Amino acid sequence: MRNSEPIEYKGIKYPGAYIDLGSSIGYRQISVQSLADELAKDGLHEEEPPEAVTATDDQIAYYVTDEEFLFPVDEVRKIVRKAYGEEEPPSVYTQKTIREMKKGELFRFKESDTAPVWVRGDYVPEAKKFSTYKYDDVNHEHLFKGDTKGFIGFTF
Repeated sequence: MRNSEPIEYKGIKYPGAYIDLGSSIGYRQISVQSLADELAKDGLHEEEPPEAVTATDDQIAYYVTDEEFLFPVDEVRKIVRKAYGEEEPPSVYTQKTIREMKKGELFRFKESDTAPVWVRGDYVPEAKKFSTYKYDDVNHEHLFKGDTKGFIGFTF
């Protein structure tokens, strides 16, 4: 979600954001219900609403409640997807233990696109653990037991 400039209507600034819903929906601009309420007071639901109302309303794809706007981005996405009748996209991640991964396989410890990417290294017999290191920093090595789980199958 990218915050956009506040949406100004009658001198009052209402929060707005562009949210990437992916799938067939794509980007949508959202705002808060208090803006929708003000637009409705000014004839949003009339046959021919005032031009200022339509100009403001036409740029907003969906209104969430003022409280929902403050939720984490993933929660807001779920709310808007549900409103559009679209299911949550299936997770691309598959969970495996480090023991099951092949040497050089990329994985993450969290099921998140922003989590650091790790590389499975060699088995270290002396420690009875597997060497792993961050993809971006080969000097950042950690040893983990073979039953430690990671997520694979993402696009990197």
